[in-house]
Amino acid sequence: MNDLVKIKNNQVVVSSRQVAEKFGKEHKHVLENIRQILVAENSATKFFQEISHTYRGQSFPEYLMNRDGFTLLAMGFTGKEALQWKMKYIAAFNEMEAQINGKPVSALKAKEVEARLNNSRARIASEYRKIAEKTDIPEYKHICQQKAAEVLSGVPLLPMEEASEKTYSATDIGNMLGVSANKIGKIANQHNLKTPQYGKLFYSKSEYSCKEVETFRYYEFAIPKFREILKGGAVA
Repeated sequence: MNDLVKIKNNQVVVSSRQVAEKFGKEHKHVLENIRQILVAENSATKFFQEISHTYRGQSFPEYLMNRDGFTLLAMGFTGKEALQWKMKYIAAFNEMEAQINGKPVSALKAKEVEARLNNSRARIASEYRKIAEKTDIPEYKHICQQKAAEVLSGVPLLPMEEASEKTYSATDIGNMLGVSANKIGKIANQHNLKTPQYGKLFYSKSEYSCKEVETFRYYEFAIPKFREILKGGAVA
């Protein structure tokens, strides 16, 4: 079991490359997940250390992570095999940390490992529910509730909502009507078109940062309304 983790600077760590291998994921996707965690929470930098991996003379990025870093990363991995690997890693962390602390080296009983994992999953699910309470967008409430149920069970339980109607961004509509996205936004504000009648809010990645921002997208029947307003020349 100790081949899953190693000791570095008197701390038990595991590499992102090994996590990718054990959980059946591409390393580049694991790196993306880690970087998203680091962008979202600055304090998480103490859980991860970026290092280099050399292969055939080329250097590639890799991360070492401690128990907390592993927990943050792996909490989104689901499925029966993922659950089994999480339990193995928790047991490995416990065993190696006991060795560092000079305690007898022995793996924790399966029930104790499972209890710790269940406690961790309960805390993560609670965070998803808190996020759901903070958003007014029904689709995102459902997604957070779905993720909370998935973390607790280890498998997807609630169906993910699908978009029931096609929507268009201000840029999409601007391209159709030969004007800028800014002008579409200005029209929408002046004529009160950012309402449930004409579209809905979504979260999307900001063009200028890694943050998620609220973006209003319009239903198809809003397009003739924009065309009518533009034709009337009522926008300054």
